[in-house]
Amino acid sequence: MPQSVVEDTLRKRIVFLEDRVSLLEEQNVQLSELLKVDTWVPPVALKLNKAESRVMGLLFHHTEPLTKCKIIDLLYWDVLGKDHPDSRIINVLICRIRKKLKPYNLEVKTVWGQGFYLPDTTRQTLHDWPTLIDRV
Repeated sequence: MPQSVVEDTLRKRIVFLEDRVSLLEEQNVQLSELLKVDTWVPPVALKLNKAESRVMGLLFHHTEPLTKCKIIDLLYWDVLGKDHPDSRIINVLICRIRKKLKPYNLEVKTVWGQGFYLPDTTRQTLHDWPTLIDRV
């Protein structure tokens, strides 16, 4: 086999492997985002159900607004090929979460056309909750 053919084959293989590495790095980022869903444990006093807790976990770990579609994707990534719930369920969950946060002066904000997020003050209060629990 001539050297130019071998070099060409190796260059193509290198390009293929570089593309594969890029794809795997992107998938790693996506999986890291998905793992954030269940890492936040809500304060018991908020009385959040499982679905509300998962949505709050996403909002807690993301500083940028999350769209309803993004929340659905992050919550239901593991049910590929199955129908996801209608995105309007996120409105219902956010409404319930807001009612449960209100007595503690905590809130979920909406940025029209961009999604939902937790203000820094709410995020900080939730982060510090174990130290604040006796005061509430």
